[in-house]
Amino acid sequence: MLTHTLPKLHFLPLVLNTTADLTHEILTKNYPRTHYFKARLKTSAMPPKREQKKDNEPLTGVIVVDSYDPRFAPLSATVGPWCLQPICNIPIIDFTLSWIMRTEVQKVMLVVSEKNAPYMEKVERRWKPCFESLNLICCKNAMSVGDALRELDTRGLLTGDFLLVSNPATFTSSTLQTQIAAYRERRNENKNNVMTVIYSDLKTPRNAVVGIEKSTKKLKIYHKQEDPTQLDIDKPHFLGDAVIRRDIVDSGIAICSLNISAQFSDNFDFQHRDDVIREILVNEEILLQNIHVEILPPSEAALSIIDYYSLLVISNLLMERWFYPLVPDRMTSDDCCGFNSLPGNVYIAVDEEDFGRLSPVGSVCKRAFNTTFGTKCDVHESAVISCSTVGRGSQIGADTTIVNCIIGENCVIGANCRLEDSVIGNGVRIPDQTQLPKHSIISAGVSYVAGLDVPPNCALCSSPPHEDFDETINCKSVKDIHVWTLANGGPFFTVNGRRADSGNGSLGDENENDLGTESEGSEPVELDATAQFYEEVVESMERIQGFTFSNQQMHNLILEINSSKLAYNISMEDVAKYVFSAFLGLPGNETWSGLKELCTKWVLLFTNYYKPKKSQVQLLLAVENPGCIIEIIQGERVRAHVNDGRICVVLTRLPWVTSMMHKASGHRLIKKDRYKEKPKEFGPMVARLTHFLYNDLDVLEEEAILEWAGSLDEESELRRIMKPIVEWLQQDSDEDESEGE
Repeated sequence: MLTHTLPKLHFLPLVLNTTADLTHEILTKNYPRTHYFKARLKTSAMPPKREQKKDNEPLTGVIVVDSYDPRFAPLSATVGPWCLQPICNIPIIDFTLSWIMRTEVQKVMLVVSEKNAPYMEKVERRWKPCFESLNLICCKNAMSVGDALRELDTRGLLTGDFLLVSNPATFTSSTLQTQIAAYRERRNENKNNVMTVIYSDLKTPRNAVVGIEKSTKKLKIYHKQEDPTQLDIDKPHFLGDAVIRRDIVDSGIAICSLNISAQFSDNFDFQHRDDVIREILVNEEILLQNIHVEILPPSEAALSIIDYYSLLVISNLLMERWFYPLVPDRMTSDDCCGFNSLPGNVYIAVDEEDFGRLSPVGSVCKRAFNTTFGTKCDVHESAVISCSTVGRGSQIGADTTIVNCIIGENCVIGANCRLEDSVIGNGVRIPDQTQLPKHSIISAGVSYVAGLDVPPNCALCSSPPHEDFDETINCKSVKDIHVWTLANGGPFFTVNGRRADSGNGSLGDENENDLGTESEGSEPVELDATAQFYEEVVESMERIQGFTFSNQQMHNLILEINSSKLAYNISMEDVAKYVFSAFLGLPGNETWSGLKELCTKWVLLFTNYYKPKKSQVQLLLAVENPGCIIEIIQGERVRAHVNDGRICVVLTRLPWVTSMMHKASGHRLIKKDRYKEKPKEFGPMVARLTHFLYNDLDVLEEEAILEWAGSLDEESELRRIMKPIVEWLQQDSDEDESEGE
């Protein structure tokens, strides 16, 4: 019999017979990890090492705790290595080590660069009792995953197969038992089977393309370019049984043999795990080595954080409990003893002072959903917070709305503010009445200035970047705030300018049924490149609309739209149609006076995109068939902006999530055409807008109007309303011809 003493609790006797019983008891009761380790050593069911065959020795866990992506530098500059960035108010590394503890791994190596090693000493002390061994491996000049693995291989620290987690922000609900067993079976059959990559069943339109041999699960094609328009695939792959997949995503987890670390040592230019994969595939006939793919079942999740968008998505997935048992209320940290869990996926951290209380010190708002609060938060009861994390000691003022954000510790957010899709560091101060631009990244210690004109694709920091990023990050000072931008011109928020799958549905006739009323058993919402382009245009326009108008803002908007066009390979016809469709959906365009005023201000945008006649026809088609909006139904019908439903749609797109989530949370998504509901108001506005764009702004030509009007259904009300304008244009055309004769 084992007895565990818990702080501030009575003694709990445990009668455990097997290792499985012990593990289940520890994970279920969430005992302190020191007791877990002691019990793990004393369990008689644990076989002695000498009886285990060498081929079946437990894998060694290798975690590269640094992120070498400059995008995360604004946050890493203050918290140390990327793995210490909190998610749901718990350091990322704690989640990572928690799921590794559920696997067979007993020995763990935390590989860290020399400058970040002091930050990891506390992590090493805290987690060391949980494993047979946990060592901090310091790499002096490591600047990539390849450098880290070369260091391990050179020092001879790897002696057998290992579980490689090259991105510390990797999460899974799986124990990987089946996948590890499959790797060992293949490895025993053929020592040239050197690697197994774990994929997750996640259907998104921007996954990389992979080819897998159906009978053996051998990886044959590895095309990492996002949204490829051309694939170079050898003919034999089609003649064989290779299956081309784009409905799965790399989880960031790989089971490797020593051959993989040797590949890094033999090739000093290899910086990433993908370099080794490509080397083995390209030189398969020379190296005679094979890589296999294991796809997790739909009931198990595995994802990695690769940018700020995926950081927000995975934060919400953790709170929604899709990575169970990786959930906030089963975790502890140095700052809190645990979490109180409330209805609506609201988690409130408690410390030793609050331990055992139903109402911890501090206050949280009553209008919260899917949110984690740190200890001693002071949140006004009128604030609205959803799909977000609020750090310890932070203050949020009255009537402030926070949607899909991460707020750091000791932040002060004023009253009547709106924050959406943003990541805020520790100690940030935001004044009253601030509407923060979407996709904002604010590093620790920044005092945001009211009315600050924030350029796109940047991060706001309190200091210049570290010298390590001199070649990758540019910096300029604006009102005592350092504005960081990537030297390659890309955005900080997402990888390679990709629009991560926000899932608000496709627009236009061709994808009209992509987003319907959610029901049980319905297919996940799929977004194509056009819909993602439309989303980015909407966000760019909304951000520009929030600034003081200037022609320079219009030039910036045109540059952003052109960048999105190139990123998603959108035709000029679709650009013309969806740019004006997005414009019509802007706030204030519901009335003729508001629409007329904004058209006059933004005429520079129209003259840029609507010079060709075919583009003008697309503009008129956008007026005829405006975009849809999403409404959130929660008890009663409430009109919401399209992006307010984003996280719900993202969740429904995951294969392990069903529409039951919507029923449980009281949400459902519907598609609606806001103009066709009121044809008597819509028709005259179309006629006035067409006349205004033709007669006052010189955006439209009569040939384009006549061509479009001629395509309208003869029985339609809109054709009848447009008839006077058409006759007037035809009359002018006849008079011009007479004068010419």
